Amino acid sequence: MPLLLPLLWAAPWLFSPPAAAGPPAEGGWYLGHTWVGNRRDLPVLGSIETRTDTWVLARLRPVDGGVEITQQPCAFRIRPTAGVKVRMDEQAVRRLPEARFLLEDEGPGDTAAPEGGASHTAASDMRLVAPPWETGWGEEDVDADGLPGATIRVYAALCGGHLQVASNTRSEATATWQGDALTGTLGVEVTQTILDASGACLRVVARDSVERMQGHFRYEPAPPGATCDAVPLASWPQAEEPARGR
Repeated sequence: MPLLLPLLWAAPWLFSPPAAAGPPAEGGWYLGHTWVGNRRDLPVLGSIETRTDTWVLARLRPVDGGVEITQQPCAFRIRPTAGVKVRMDEQAVRRLPEARFLLEDEGPGDTAAPEGGASHTAASDMRLVAPPWETGWGEEDVDADGLPGATIRVYAALCGGHLQVASNTRSEATATWQGDALTGTLGVEVTQTILDASGACLRVVARDSVERMQGHFRYEPAPPGATCDAVPLASWPQAEEPARGR
């Protein structure tokens, strides 16, 4: 991908007037980045921080009382933990089920008009809240590789191989508009079921799990013709990072 291409996409935004808060009336395509993580206390290793980053191509559509978001994952990265790397084939990620959820206007913050003054609420004053929604898959072959569930590759010195997993994620979110960018916080509960594993070692150590994580997300308008392949990840929006010392 030519290095000049991201600059060409960015140029119209650099020299345009500040965007009005909120999505266009007709909605549009957005690039999104989300990260979630937590800390685990492991024997010998102590406190370990886990993190998963996901990049999505999303369609935002204004609806009465909020914004509907339909998104398809383009890529995700799981931070290596204790020397173990976990990944999913890029094309398999893009075959995972899309997610659809609604961010509803909860109402403005402290925007009461002064006595005798006119009341005014801008989109940037509105707090959006998403009721809990679920995404995931079961034993069906979602990544079309002929095996049940989704295939996860595990790279480890002593216990590598692949896992077949079913997964269900329950999510909640709050958000606000920052100009034409949608930003917010996210809490998820991921229930993972091991359907099969390669090798005796993984069959012994792999276990069903429930994990709760929190993080941030950010959506920004996509350039014309954007696809998962057309936009390098370095050019996607970056969700707010955790404060130092977290």
